[in-house]
Amino acid sequence: MLRDTVDVARQHGFAVLDRSDGSAGLVIEDAEAHRLPPGRLLVTVDDLHLAGAVGQELPRLRQHTAAGPVVWVLTVPTGEIRPPVRRLLARTAVLGRVSLDPMPPEAVVRLVRDRLGAEPMADLLSLTATAAGNPLLLTELVDGLHEERLLATRDGRVHLVADRLPSRVHDVVRYWFGVLTPQAQHLLQIAATTVGDTFNVETVAHLQGETAARLLPAVTEVTAAGLLRSAGDQTTFAHPVVRRALAEHVPSSVRHALRGQTTGMSPPAPAASPAGAAAVMPALLLDTATVPGLLPSTVAEELRHRLAVAAVACSLSGTPAGATPGLSATDPAGVSVQQIVGLFGEDEAAVRAAARAVVAAHPSGHADADVLAALCVLSNLSWAAGELAEGLRWGRAAVRACAGPVPADWRPYPRLALAAKLAEIGRFADANRLVDEVRTDVARNALAGHQAPPLVVHARILLQAGRTGEAYEKAQAGLALAASSPGGWITPHAQAVLALVALRLGEVTAAADYVWRCRAGGSGLIAFPSARVAWCEFGVAVARVGEHRALDLLLSRLADLLSRRSLFLEEPAAAAWLVRLALADNNVALATSVAAGAEKLSAQNPQFDAVRVSAVHARGLLDRDPSALRSAAGSHHDPWAIALAYEDLGRLAMTDHGPSDREVTEPLREAASRFEHVGARTDAARVRAMTQSAAPAPDRVAEPAAQMWLRLSDTERLIMRLVSEGLTNGQVARQVSLSPHTVNYHLRALFRKFRVSSRVELARHVTRHSSRGADRR
Repeated sequence: MLRDTVDVARQHGFAVLDRSDGSAGLVIEDAEAHRLPPGRLLVTVDDLHLAGAVGQELPRLRQHTAAGPVVWVLTVPTGEIRPPVRRLLARTAVLGRVSLDPMPPEAVVRLVRDRLGAEPMADLLSLTATAAGNPLLLTELVDGLHEERLLATRDGRVHLVADRLPSRVHDVVRYWFGVLTPQAQHLLQIAATTVGDTFNVETVAHLQGETAARLLPAVTEVTAAGLLRSAGDQTTFAHPVVRRALAEHVPSSVRHALRGQTTGMSPPAPAASPAGAAAVMPALLLDTATVPGLLPSTVAEELRHRLAVAAVACSLSGTPAGATPGLSATDPAGVSVQQIVGLFGEDEAAVRAAARAVVAAHPSGHADADVLAALCVLSNLSWAAGELAEGLRWGRAAVRACAGPVPADWRPYPRLALAAKLAEIGRFADANRLVDEVRTDVARNALAGHQAPPLVVHARILLQAGRTGEAYEKAQAGLALAASSPGGWITPHAQAVLALVALRLGEVTAAADYVWRCRAGGSGLIAFPSARVAWCEFGVAVARVGEHRALDLLLSRLADLLSRRSLFLEEPAAAAWLVRLALADNNVALATSVAAGAEKLSAQNPQFDAVRVSAVHARGLLDRDPSALRSAAGSHHDPWAIALAYEDLGRLAMTDHGPSDREVTEPLREAASRFEHVGARTDAARVRAMTQSAAPAPDRVAEPAAQMWLRLSDTERLIMRLVSEGLTNGQVARQVSLSPHTVNYHLRALFRKFRVSSRVELARHVTRHSSRGADRR
């Protein structure tokens, strides 16, 4: 593809500087050695991840080119972009990115046929399939087999004569392996040697004498590098040929010993299945998303018997029960069960329609089991979709429906679900009142198997209210009682809360351990707090492997998290924190997308202040707007989010006013105090360190503006020039193919660099330094 680009460019009159292996410096040498003709220039750099100071080469290249445009075509593998290259890409006007998917099987066959000049036979295609469509592995495998005479051709067909990997493949794998940390290397070696292409992380942890939690950083690193991928509750090698090469690097005596350790090891016990309707229905009533899959027929039959008892005093609808096996159209309980069965499924639109039909079919004021279930489903789905008013309306109707003829052990859950929603919008008093009512009813009705859920929901509310120590105690108590809950469905919910508490307290290892326990024990359950667990897993990754690799994990394995509006409800500071991390990683596009998502949720719910403040905080960070951050700090209902807003305000002031300014120290001290109050010791220590560094210091000589001008990227210079011509941010955005928000971000950074406060002052620098550059030419 790169060669084709060069050929097309030359046909259209471009001069071409072409280098491979990240040799940006050699491109400059080419430009210095040969006077380039005036006109358009194409510069190609293959394997940019191997480049060193490529960012510093741009100004040098401009000195040897005419005034015409310079187009860069760069290639880099996913997961290997180093910080200097990321900064270069972030400040350069990127016209487009082309991500290459794995080669499909028919393309692999064509590649092998073209390189070998013969039709590949089944044994060769079987080997090439282990490269999983990776072009580099495929070409090195095929060329290496040919060079080492491991192929034979007969009658126009080529096949293997020996079953071993050529040196070229081993060289590629050694390079990929060599850039990993020792912990990640150890994980790969053990997995490749002992457990095959697909494995359970707990098995590898056992072989290493570790807990699965301690392997989380290594798993995250190797996944971000593209060598492993998640497959449900299993982990698999992305390219089986890589696993084979890694295994062959281990001496045979060591391989034999390791495989001996796995002999007789029992596979991990599967997660317990929910104990019928007693577990399925509480999970459905409390969950905030559609429960996937259809309801098993055995559970439907159990429901029929339970509802028959509860509906003795009620005349149920005569709607036909349909074709569900074992249910009679003349059986009132069967009718109710048939309608409840329709509330289970992966098609959200169909589930909503079924729930609305159930509610519409009953007279006003008359509610029974199927109506209660339908109201809860409508409430939870509306909430998950960001329809907050509808979610509360249906939720309150479900609470009222509890007075009807429904099983006693269903009645706690509509109130717990409503309490969780109220807490997410900051109405903690109402939420706590509902939880207290539920605990009283559970004790009064002797519902011994339902004591854990109120404790777990209360723990989550306490954490959102900043009462971290109390949240930990409630969650631990709930976890201890979870074993007595039918089917154990509440256990992962308790573990998810404990993971968030541990992360808030700065106990990253404990948080990681709870995440792994939650995933291992919850994979077979009806309801699983996937968004909460994924968010905590992302937080652990940030603490362990840094922002860049954690964001890689977020955009690949946890990408679904970004599309969940419920995240910005459960975690009021999530949008702002993501924007902060994305900007620190120079990923302006991600930061802009997150802020826009928070604003969309706010616009959809103008009457709810909680989502408005979340959006203001995120946008204030993106636009570097101190008034927005100050507003967020004064309006958040979550104490940790308030502390984060103060910290963001202090960070912004530090870049705008200097480290010793009062505008810096006051918000940072406030942030540290508030972090300490909610038990976020690690956060408090980080902010205190920033506060201590914000002491008065001797004035430093500012970098000369002429040198600053030379260090600007082409995009920054173009934005300055367009602004000096009087264009608005929107007009500039259309000229440089960026969003107005991104232009504003660049413009504020330019104000800071040149120590100016207006567009007029910035325009003077454009005039002064552009004329000097023309004089030199």
